[in-house]
Amino acid sequence: MIIDNPSPRHIPALRRIWQQAFGDSDEFLDSFFETGFSFDRCRCVFRESEPVAAVYLFDCQWQEKKIAYLYALAVEQTHQKQGLSRLLLADTHAWLQQNGYAGAIMEPATESLRAYYERLGYRSCGGRTQKDYSAAAVPAAASQLGDLGYEQARDRLMPPDAIRQEGAFTQMLHTQAEFYGGETFVAAVSRKEACIYEFLGDERYIPGLLKQLNIKKAAVRLPGGEKTAVYLSFSGEELPAYFGLPMD
Repeated sequence: MIIDNPSPRHIPALRRIWQQAFGDSDEFLDSFFETGFSFDRCRCVFRESEPVAAVYLFDCQWQEKKIAYLYALAVEQTHQKQGLSRLLLADTHAWLQQNGYAGAIMEPATESLRAYYERLGYRSCGGRTQKDYSAAAVPAAASQLGDLGYEQARDRLMPPDAIRQEGAFTQMLHTQAEFYGGETFVAAVSRKEACIYEFLGDERYIPGLLKQLNIKKAAVRLPGGEKTAVYLSFSGEELPAYFGLPMD
């Protein structure tokens, strides 16, 4: 058994493990492996040269330090309950430290997973809430943004001490959401799911934005509220104040 990065021939096995764990569609996985995936941002446990567990990462920035967002940790069904996820995370943490990362952040899907990660040294952090909004009678004045425009607007409007997610993450997010912004707000919007994955800025513009996009009602994610992420520091005790965009 070894732990290493995958190669192109391992993609079918990685897709199978992902779908077993999360049930995502082939369409989503096509988009992910074309846009968000990189061989050097994936760590796998191999048995007999085939991956049986995997975890993926995106590079982020926090306080001018490089942070790893770890996501989609999964173990192949026939190899579960053998301690492989703990083994893979321990190796990944060591690999991250060797490669200059200051910490790792994750977003647990359940409270039992949160407790598991906390036993490994992670601490709850972040802060995000979700509210339901209805469209206004009058549309807002919002412009559609490209990747760079979205990143610049988001960086300007993020809460203090927030983790920045850019580059490959923005490209992947743009396959699932549309980007809109005005002078005092920015949003990543999924019309298909009637959801604003993240809204930053003046919340008074949310109903007007929904009207402009012809969305009657939407769930909107905003900074503040419940601590939704967990963070493992390799170099100190501070915790990020906000982590806004997990992989759904």
